[in-house]
Amino acid sequence: MSSYRDYKKIDVHAHPVPKFYSDAMEKYLGGNPDKFPMPQWSEELHLEFMERMNIAFTVMSFSSPHINFSTREINRELVREGNELVAECVKKYPDKFAFLATLPVPEVEDAIAEIAYSMDVLDAWGFTLPTNTKGIYMGDPLLEPVFAELNKRKALVTFHPNKPGCVPEIPGAKLPFPMMEFFFDTTRTVVDIILKGYLTKYPDITFLLPHCGAMLPYVVDRIDSFMPVLTKIGAVPPDFNIYDVYKRFYFDSAGASGLRQIPDVMEVVEHSHIVYATDWPFTPIPVIEQQADLIFASKTFTEEQKQKIAWKNAKALFPKIPV
Repeated sequence: MSSYRDYKKIDVHAHPVPKFYSDAMEKYLGGNPDKFPMPQWSEELHLEFMERMNIAFTVMSFSSPHINFSTREINRELVREGNELVAECVKKYPDKFAFLATLPVPEVEDAIAEIAYSMDVLDAWGFTLPTNTKGIYMGDPLLEPVFAELNKRKALVTFHPNKPGCVPEIPGAKLPFPMMEFFFDTTRTVVDIILKGYLTKYPDITFLLPHCGAMLPYVVDRIDSFMPVLTKIGAVPPDFNIYDVYKRFYFDSAGASGLRQIPDVMEVVEHSHIVYATDWPFTPIPVIEQQADLIFASKTFTEEQKQKIAWKNAKALFPKIPV
């Protein structure tokens, strides 16, 4: 029986956790607000992990919490420091790493300036946006100029879940936010931009959804059942088809997605839109190995589908990958 080790892979969702990031979190937030321990990370540890997993190339991006720790000026400086630090890692190992830059949202002017610097100077391959930043969600009209600039740049955009703007005291507030609230927050954000028509308004942005779309595969049919109501109240135009929008997203496999979420997504979405991801170092290696074998040792997927998920789809999504 084959295993994940038998497949060369490209990882599109993994995270740097440099010391400055942890230090800034401690200084300005008093620790990690996600109620989840910050893992150890270094370039060397990352390369060792990739070798163990037979990962040929990784696209890195910052995780949660989004860098919105202090004043506008400090946040802008921290975002720039983070992007430059990861860009240096990419320069050091261009055959192993690329990165998606983070942005100092919700400050629109600063975010647009960072888009230009990240693409034109640092050679970022796209951007990661938080699902929300201190309660300001990415579908907020305030941030439309940022999406307009990303569209102008024909950028790839992924979202990373963040602590929700509001968490019920029971049961969610006592649990690690990544366990459930991250999935709920991703779904809130994605459904918001879907119903606001962002994929039509900004057709040149390529959207990559983390964690196989979070809860979206499980609510898309229910949203479709509400189309008569949504049309009647003017929330969507009469010709709106949520499945046509759904098909335009790309989905990464990070999280426990291999057993149920990926097959559900495949019911509607082209197989070419599903890419492999690990969420390392926040997900422990034994869990990543187990999740990988849900894909690569499974009879659910054909050999062609496994090769596509492992690396071929990512190579098409990021043509500059050198492997």
